[in-house]
Amino acid sequence: MIRTYHDAKLTKGEEANLTDAEIDLLSRHLGFYVDLSIGSRIPRTDAQRHFVKVFNGRETAFTPHEEAFRKFRAILSKRSMTSPEKSKATKAGIPEYEEGSPRPGWTPLGRFQ
Repeated sequence: MIRTYHDAKLTKGEEANLTDAEIDLLSRHLGFYVDLSIGSRIPRTDAQRHFVKVFNGRETAFTPHEEAFRKFRAILSKRSMTSPEKSKATKAGIPEYEEGSPRPGWTPLGRFQ
């Protein structure tokens, strides 16, 4: 099974979005990918430096390692956008506001009225 990344494991349905080769790469190298992407491991080769640039948004993924980790992060990102915690917060009475909608009590002048 794929190692955890911030306490998240991929479900069988999520793994369906990855090829067998990508699952194998993630199973063997996920910790290394994470360490490189968050800066806790210093990149020592050109390939590792390119990997870091990809996940800092300065380059495009083109190696199998970069593509596998890109897909993995996309799966986790999609999961966080539909997480049960978000719906729990809404059900708990935390108001959601539309983009550009002023909050109750807001005035254009703020505290300088």
